[in-house]
Amino acid sequence: MNDLQFGMVIRAVRKRRGLSQLELAQLACVSHGTISLVERGHCETLSLGVIRRVASVVEVRLAATDESATVAADMLGVDDRAWAVVPPAALRSILLVGEGDPYLETALSYLPDTELYGTTPARYANDVKRPDGTPWDLVIFEGWLPAELPATPILAIAPPTTSALGGVTGTIVNPGIGTLDPSDPVLRYVDLTTLHVSEATKLELPAWARAVVPGPAGAPLLYAGTLAGRPAAVLAFEPRHSDLPLQVAFPILLANLAGELLGGSETPVDAIAPGAPVTLAIPDGAIGVRVQRPDGTQEDLMAPTKDAASVTFSRTELLGVYTVTGIADPGATAAAPTPTPGASASAGASASAAAGSAAAGSPGASPTFRPADPGAPARFAVDLLDVDESNIAPGDVAKLTALGHLAASPGPGASGDPGGAASAPGERPKARDELWIPIVLIALLVLTLEWLVYERDTLARLRRALAARIRRAPHQGRGA
Repeated sequence: MNDLQFGMVIRAVRKRRGLSQLELAQLACVSHGTISLVERGHCETLSLGVIRRVASVVEVRLAATDESATVAADMLGVDDRAWAVVPPAALRSILLVGEGDPYLETALSYLPDTELYGTTPARYANDVKRPDGTPWDLVIFEGWLPAELPATPILAIAPPTTSALGGVTGTIVNPGIGTLDPSDPVLRYVDLTTLHVSEATKLELPAWARAVVPGPAGAPLLYAGTLAGRPAAVLAFEPRHSDLPLQVAFPILLANLAGELLGGSETPVDAIAPGAPVTLAIPDGAIGVRVQRPDGTQEDLMAPTKDAASVTFSRTELLGVYTVTGIADPGATAAAPTPTPGASASAGASASAAAGSAAAGSPGASPTFRPADPGAPARFAVDLLDVDESNIAPGDVAKLTALGHLAASPGPGASGDPGGAASAPGERPKARDELWIPIVLIALLVLTLEWLVYERDTLARLRRALAARIRRAPHQGRGA
């Protein structure tokens, strides 16, 4: 698809949705002129981020190639359409406070849509905020904690002392890993079965957090949750004190954890099945969410309690794209942000050089960031697309037949070598061994021994009688 065709598709979808160019520009957070350029096919000067915001929803349809056919090509056309929601993106800034860990810095530098800055504990007071005076999107403390935690998302690695993040009770040597919950979003695509940790901080699980990676005796190795209205997580060990940096799971785990702390997508990125319930997060300052269904009907879901962070929406029987917006609290007033100590000194401070943002296709690039505008609508798709069910191609008959036959073993001289040397015998394919034969033989042997012991007197008489007859046989021969 070239730029002109792409623009025509965008225009057709906009017309079908009944949107003007101005309305689409407002929804995509771009200018009116940008939409005009896209629809006229002038996409060469636009960035990928702009195009992603414009094409926030992708729809795919299956159409019959033979238009003259009188018989329907598909008797079940309800699954001939599928939708995919393009997750929004926003550039985030991460501050790493520590003495320097090359493994951690490298993994963080590959996170998509992020800028990584570094500082030391001694310089942290000057770098509490970004150079422009705004707070960091995420602060990572490695082996150190300040006296007062910042009012931003926090990741603490091997905290040395007890703080609001949790209690520290000692040190654990060679800790084992408990049973993991594969449904936890932080552990998505993460395999920690071969993880070995040499030393970790012994932590107490606080009430505000959930154990992501449980450890021995109830001491978690990783936990996450919401502390005083901000996401927070604590890792009990430094990555260099384990073999985690040498495993594929390290960048994926770090990306999933950063995605949760930075504010992952508030709605499912993957399409869900019809009728499946969806958990929808309530935006900050809202008292509920309003869900617009594909047919245009709306349903308001109010928060059950004042401190509720999410609601559940179950009316997902219609196929298509659902739009979720927050319901503002009419009595709420915008609260001014609390100033952080040292903020005046940080206005002119400069952080360390940025490690740069990575490409979206980098390893472990799984977090999906929320849009720059917190009030922007969120979307999720409901369709019948199932990759496993759609794969209806028949299997290879030759391979299926070969599963029931033993591999041929060529005899001596049967090879095509000039010397007639015997080829290596074929290996027997793996099969289920029949264990009942040796079990029956062992049982017969035990029964035979038991019978011999029970009839030992009879057998002794038979043996003596047989021996006496053998001794009398020669004498009878000489007497004759």
